[in-house]
Amino acid sequence: MPTRRPSHSTRFRAGAPASRASTGRARRNASQGRTLGPTPQTAAGRKRRSSGPAVSQQRPSLVRPLVLGVLALLLGLGISAALRGCDLGLAQKSPYDWSNLDTSGTYFAYKEDGKVVSAVGVDVSDHQGKIDWNTVAQSGVSFALVRVGNRGTTEGGLFEDSRYRQNIQGAQEAGLTVGAYFFSQATTPQEAEEEAQFVKELLSGIELSGPVAFDLEVTPGSRAEGLTQAQATACARAFCQEVASLGTGPLIYGNSNDLELFDQELLDDYPLWYAQYQTRQPSCTLPFIMWQYTDSGQVPGISTPADLNLLMKAS
Repeated sequence: MPTRRPSHSTRFRAGAPASRASTGRARRNASQGRTLGPTPQTAAGRKRRSSGPAVSQQRPSLVRPLVLGVLALLLGLGISAALRGCDLGLAQKSPYDWSNLDTSGTYFAYKEDGKVVSAVGVDVSDHQGKIDWNTVAQSGVSFALVRVGNRGTTEGGLFEDSRYRQNIQGAQEAGLTVGAYFFSQATTPQEAEEEAQFVKELLSGIELSGPVAFDLEVTPGSRAEGLTQAQATACARAFCQEVASLGTGPLIYGNSNDLELFDQELLDDYPLWYAQYQTRQPSCTLPFIMWQYTDSGQVPGISTPADLNLLMKAS
């Protein structure tokens, strides 16, 4: 796996504790779902049965090398898949010491030398309804990622989030660092550029202090189902390049299965927002900057369950 650069150009601006984030979960789009867990791998091999002395005398130089070659190829493919997979833990050593994670409080916190270096944020959409952002801020939340829109999972239309302006304005007035995300179902780079232009239009006149995230989720029956790695990577890159001037730059969101959609070069080029729930320690070893650790957080000021995110190092 290529060595990941120690830092990215995307930065949260000074003010409220800095953070990056982007997308959302199933309730952001009722037809979406997400599964967690290791990416399935294939490794097949079959022991050749000897059919008698005649075979062993006549074909040892052809059959055996062929079988061994196939086995070697399959083994190589399995190792390559393992090196790409977050959950397999073979990619590289995690940059975080998870013994420093404190889960005893209202929100998770990551510490170094006994001092909290992380920040907590929420990502929201119109599914959360009206939000009391002052109460959210007073509870200890430092940043927010607001969905500005989405592409439909079947017909593919572009839709704005009905509350994105209110949420951005409310979070900003409450003193939070604010970024945005878009739920993508792009199947071509041209569609991804169209989505990015749509986001730029919706954010015209709005200054963000956080990043803009690309959230591509592929589920059974969705229009993005069946995308190859090359196609998904091209879509993500096209979107990120178009929104590079917005806020503090692009961010890529996903759980282990989502991130498997992209080639490693893309994951090295852009900061990652990783999603994994119901675990004390993320299994992904990629150096993500933010962890979405639950989709059922209870946040004062938000009447519905909310996604909670831990910006690992806010300074």
